[in-house]
Order: sequence, then C-alpha cells, then structure tokens
Amino acid sequence: MTVSESTPTASDLDRSGDGVPGLSSARWIALCAAAEAVGMTAAALAAKLAQRVSGDARHGHSEQ
Repeated sequence: MTVSESTPTASDLDRSGDGVPGLSSARWIALCAAAEAVGMTAAALAAKLAQRVSGDARHGHSEQ
C-alpha cells in the first residue's frame, strides 16, 4: 500500500453525493480547529491549576 492509498483525500471525506452525510474539507478543518482550541484551553487551565496547587506563582505578578 502506498501513501496515497492510505491517506484520505477530500473526495473520500465528502460523501454527500453517496446518500451518506460526510465531512467537507471546510467542515473537517473547522472541527479540527475547534478541537485544538478546546485542547489548548484545557492545557492552559491545567497549568494554571498546577501552579496554584504547587504554590509556584510567577515572579513579578501578584495573585488576586
């Protein structure tokens, strides 16, 4: 199997013509971007929580 055979293309993802709702390229990109935003937000919140729990506040900034 070659790389081109194993990698889905935009036509593989968009199956709206087959009677099966698929993902258009634009929808796929939007969903990936949304998932990335959720993941980055969760990571940032976890880092802030870990800082508070460990008592490791950044120097030069006061906690309120």
